[in-house]
Amino acid sequence: MRTALLTAALLGSVLCFPAHAQNKLSDNDRAFLTKAAQANMAEVQTGKLAQEKSKNSEIKQFGQKMMEDHGKTLKEVQALARQKGETLPSSIDEAHQAQATALSRASGKEFDLMYVKEAGVADHKVAQQLFEEGTKSKDADIKAFAKKVLPDIQHHLQMAENMSKKQD
Repeated sequence: MRTALLTAALLGSVLCFPAHAQNKLSDNDRAFLTKAAQANMAEVQTGKLAQEKSKNSEIKQFGQKMMEDHGKTLKEVQALARQKGETLPSSIDEAHQAQATALSRASGKEFDLMYVKEAGVADHKVAQQLFEEGTKSKDADIKAFAKKVLPDIQHHLQMAENMSKKQD
């Protein structure tokens, strides 16, 4: 009797474990989803500031594009996290909040320089590294998401670098 119960328990755990393991994300994947969500929220927020504060039409257009593209990507990362049973933060991290606060206090040329160099170039370089790491995920869905979004981030970075050269 004891052997039969032990065998049944072992068999049950072996049969159930693979399904459970497939839904279990690594710490790296969990961190990727969190950082991706926060980065996209920050780009939407700073893009809105660019729309409101910049007098430069190219920067305003870039800000609009950031709001649209990163708003769409944010929805995708949120859906992916829900699918994986993960809860994402609903607000940006402290570093992005500090950046948004500094941008909200800046105006004119100072705002434009800060926005392009920080939210445009620097943040997209960090995002590019993040999504490059995401393409190495063992989770097929996260890997596919990162591969899909990475070219957009690279394009945004190129746009920001071109704007930055014009401001120097």
